[in-house]
Amino acid sequence: MAHYRLLLPLRHEEDGAYSPWSAFLPGGVTEGEQLRTIDLYDLRHRAADAGADMTGWDSSRGRVSEDFVWTLREALGGFVPADATWTVTRWRGYRHELVGAALVTVGDLNCVQQVLNLDDTMTSIGELGMPDFMWSSTCQFGWGAPLYPDWGVMTVAADDYIRHFIPRGLEAFSFPLDATLPDSLGD
Repeated sequence: MAHYRLLLPLRHEEDGAYSPWSAFLPGGVTEGEQLRTIDLYDLRHRAADAGADMTGWDSSRGRVSEDFVWTLREALGGFVPADATWTVTRWRGYRHELVGAALVTVGDLNCVQQVLNLDDTMTSIGELGMPDFMWSSTCQFGWGAPLYPDWGVMTVAADDYIRHFIPRGLEAFSFPLDATLPDSLGD
């Protein structure tokens, strides 16, 4: 299993449109390397230096577009068996109570946890945004993120990442376990 930092598309505050982070960087060979380790403040600075206007563009705070949900569903459905279940854990914070969810504590956070099939997991993501944690019963995929994230960490076999995530254009970048990750500005 390998670890990848997945950037959630930025969201426009006024019209709710979504955009990849790379849309605000100058093109070139190092574009991927620039995105591997930057945070949203650094992206704003680099975009301004490149003459790109990021007015109104902000962290998605875990919210994602229908296109992102569909793309993620296609990627996961390509290698995780259809009968797998998905554990989805969300901080209770500002969210409504979820029917049928178990109460769990993660660190010092009070959370709710549901076990769902893939379609219900994607519906949950579409309605409530990316969860704080998510994993398949087959242990082929895991997700963890800070509260209200603009990015998160996914764990997946390198072959599955290459075959199912890269072709779909999701902005994800490998990193070593001991890497220092940038701050998430979602909350």
